[in-house]
Amino acid sequence: MENEAQPEELLSRASAACIAEEETTQGRGLGGPKTVVEAGWRLARGRVDAEDDRRREEERNAGDEDHVHAERRGAHPEPLTRWRSERDGSGFERLLVRCARVTFRRDALAFLRRFSPAPKVELHLHLEGAVPAAALVRLSSRSQDPIFPDLAAVRARRRALGSKEAFFGFYRDVCLQLRSPADYALVARGLVSRLARENVRWAEVTVSPAVVEKIGLDWYDVVGALERVFQEHERKGRGRVRILLDFVRHWGPASAARVLDLHAERPWKRVVGFGLGGDETALPARDFAEVYRRGRKTGLLPVVHAGEWAGPESVADALRFLEPERIAHGIRAVEDPALLKALAKKGIVCDVCPTSNLRTGAVSRGEAHPLRRMLLAGVRVTLSTDDPGLFGTTLAGEYRRAASWGATGQELARCAASARQAAARTRSYRAR
Repeated sequence: MENEAQPEELLSRASAACIAEEETTQGRGLGGPKTVVEAGWRLARGRVDAEDDRRREEERNAGDEDHVHAERRGAHPEPLTRWRSERDGSGFERLLVRCARVTFRRDALAFLRRFSPAPKVELHLHLEGAVPAAALVRLSSRSQDPIFPDLAAVRARRRALGSKEAFFGFYRDVCLQLRSPADYALVARGLVSRLARENVRWAEVTVSPAVVEKIGLDWYDVVGALERVFQEHERKGRGRVRILLDFVRHWGPASAARVLDLHAERPWKRVVGFGLGGDETALPARDFAEVYRRGRKTGLLPVVHAGEWAGPESVADALRFLEPERIAHGIRAVEDPALLKALAKKGIVCDVCPTSNLRTGAVSRGEAHPLRRMLLAGVRVTLSTDDPGLFGTTLAGEYRRAASWGATGQELARCAASARQAAARTRSYRAR
């Protein structure tokens, strides 16, 4: 039997103890000198520790969710965004400079310093995968036998990742914690808090109407809850959020058509495109050709997940049958030099998510990530977090990871420029 506690009660209790324990154990991110020094030594040893990135992000999320407007009485109070002082930031940057000779290329380090405070664009980002760890614990606490009783349980699931099956199991369990439009609003508030903290001025967030209906909610009620959060974010001048509608590949073309039906019946003005996600190996791209033609006719920009778990033929089929403007991931294209050359020639943008590829097993442990080969081949690449709540990553962390793999400052700048150009393409898109 489920716990009958209301959402406002959950936010007042649930995971307070585990959050306090997490903060005591791990410190306060980059806010204190001990953490900064430890971060410097990690860089000096020539490694970027994804687990440290995840823990710092959990701590920030926990703080954001605990510090709420005292007068607010809603089911999910909006978190107060806390900004680090400029002095703290510059101190950390000076530490990075001292470590530059033994870690990143100097030009990459210079780019990272400029990039940190700069306006950013993020294009490959799933709302359902953006549930912060602390929020996930709180949502899960409504069950008598919660799947995620504390932050340690969330970290354990992250450590257990490494395959497609483990990833989809984690993703499914996260989605099952979303039981109301208010829950979706909670996730959205956590997401826009992170976007504001990183100065992401344009974000294209993928949302799945099929998942909403699968868990028994009304799509239009969820749209209303999300829209209020995104409007408030934009009203405060913190950046713009646009929506990509998700087709779940392993649920078939009929499910994808249902998504377009919902949008046609009551259009959400924030929607700018659509994409095919889910299990890339479940069904061939050609099965979705008709629904993609229909989506393009409505003026929505087409995106396709391809070349993540399946080989280069998945990318080639996506290009042939679905005619996307962008490929989400696309990393397996490096296995086919002719395909890689075609991507570069056609200017197809690949939205690559380095941390995601490592965590989901798309790139096997010990293998070199294909990112640099794509860049060297002239492919237009952007970097994104994919599912930042599940992986505990940040956009800046993705760029740092790329730099740790030897990416030059010029290559990192090309990724950022490609993201800006792709965002401009979204705004001006008209179906051919």
